[in-house]
Amino acid sequence: MNKIISLFLAFFFLLSFANAQSFFSKIRKPVYTSELKLTAINVDSIIMAIRPVVVPAAYMEPGNILSAGAGFGYNKLSWNATNQSWTSLWSVSAIGFAGGSLVPSTPASIVSVGMGLGLLNNTIIFGPAYNFQTKWAAFLSFGINFNN
Repeated sequence: MNKIISLFLAFFFLLSFANAQSFFSKIRKPVYTSELKLTAINVDSIIMAIRPVVVPAAYMEPGNILSAGAGFGYNKLSWNATNQSWTSLWSVSAIGFAGGSLVPSTPASIVSVGMGLGLLNNTIIFGPAYNFQTKWAAFLSFGINFNN
């Protein structure tokens, strides 16, 4: 169990130095200004950014565990000039979950941690999770996009 906690702490530590942006601030639009500074045009851009991840509903198997969670995600974002918004191409997230039995016997029976891969603008997130009671599980969840 200490190895898993150390792994997650190391992951968060490495991600904190990967990008020097404010975690909760809105990501600015990419804009190209001409040499004469008379006009500004929108350009397509791709960046890597650390963004919050919220999972309102996740299903874990084995154990038929329904849970919700939140965490950090390292996203590859693409700017769409037509829609004027950032779109997540993929993300790798560290997520903490809470949920499970309606009448939990211990806090360990409702707490899980997981690493997720987010696709389709971070609306689908899946990956392995570790529940401190039932041990290893796989999860599939719906996420909320925070990139706009």
